[in-house]
Amino acid sequence: MTVTVLSGEFSPGAEPLWRYLDLAKLTVLLANEALFFASLKELDDPWEGEMPRELSDRLDDVVTKQVRQFFREAYMQEYQLTAGEAASEAEADEAWERSNEESPRQTMADFLRDTTYVCSWYQNAHESMAMWDLYAGRGAGVAIRTSVESLKHALGSAERAVEIGRVRYQHFDSTD
Repeated sequence: MTVTVLSGEFSPGAEPLWRYLDLAKLTVLLANEALFFASLKELDDPWEGEMPRELSDRLDDVVTKQVRQFFREAYMQEYQLTAGEAASEAEADEAWERSNEESPRQTMADFLRDTTYVCSWYQNAHESMAMWDLYAGRGAGVAIRTSVESLKHALGSAERAVEIGRVRYQHFDSTD
């Protein structure tokens, strides 16, 4: 499969990448000869992978409109209702409201959390004691140091397409 470094994310010769592992995760990595990618739903942060509210609201409006129209047409065809007839369209709209408890945005967010996998690395010129403490346990793990180019090369035989990019953390209600 292909490995893509997202445009503009990293400059040539960028600071190294670090991956901190405790001994149990190191053992799994060595036994499997592969990096572990966790789905977003497996991570502890419920906001992981969530889109900013402004974007999700716009997406919700667009998706809802399209899905509602598709639902209306399918419902009317299934029950042989007449398009343009107010009573028929009202019946289809009522069926939509009964069947649509979760917003399309939430449905899409759940789908993305189920199907997006991540393997997080830390980028800095030097090791980080905070990262050691969080992910490897001081004195009880290892730090792997690599470059974006080497990571891209190593992932070249991945079974699925892989994108390498930076995570941008922002507040859910942010408009930036």
